[in-house]
Amino acid sequence: MNNSNLQKQIQYSLQLLMIIMISLEVAIPPNPYAEKILFIGFFVIALKHDLVEKISKLLDKFFDYIGKNSIL
Repeated sequence: MNNSNLQKQIQYSLQLLMIIMISLEVAIPPNPYAEKILFIGFFVIALKHDLVEKISKLLDKFFDYIGKNSIL
């Protein structure tokens, strides 16, 4: 399976889970799922914009720069 296909499947699954939790949030008055919805929303946004890959590349560049300019 291709990595982008797996990423899309995970993203759709998280979006479905978020929709279910929002519907439960509306049905139950004291808002027990608000924090979980925010976490799932963060993960959906991170997957949608490839934040993990971008952060990984940024850290690789940073550590390469530190390694080249190190005094030790």
